[in-house]
Amino acid sequence: MCAIVFDATGLGLVVAALDAELHGRSWTAPPLLTHNQLDGLLDEHEAALTNATPAAQGDAWVDRNVLVGWSSATRLVNIAKFLVNYVWEKWYHRDEARYIFVGKDAASRLVQRIKEEARSATGDAEWVSSGDVLMSWVLKFSD
Repeated sequence: MCAIVFDATGLGLVVAALDAELHGRSWTAPPLLTHNQLDGLLDEHEAALTNATPAAQGDAWVDRNVLVGWSSATRLVNIAKFLVNYVWEKWYHRDEARYIFVGKDAASRLVQRIKEEARSATGDAEWVSSGDVLMSWVLKFSD
């Protein structure tokens, strides 16, 4: 499992998959990315700024062109959507909190063992975070 699961988009995909599974709906995994999209966007942004007129390089230009689709979490409509979804999950699907407690020593041993396996298998080419290891363990034994 890669570190992308722990950004907002990756975590959203995991939550969508788990939600579909728990509610008996089908879900198709998106294709894996072959490149870093952020690097591509930053390169495009830099090229556009290089070729843009000075008037187009202000904050308004950035807001209109680079951050298309960006939504602020502080807008009232977005807060209302979040709260409606939260209430829907709590009342309709009877959402409830469940916890997994893993001892510090057990988690440390597991993380250390997996990191050593990844290091030896890839020759230090790949790095595995503690979060990756623990999330993989949770998903592996979630049946």
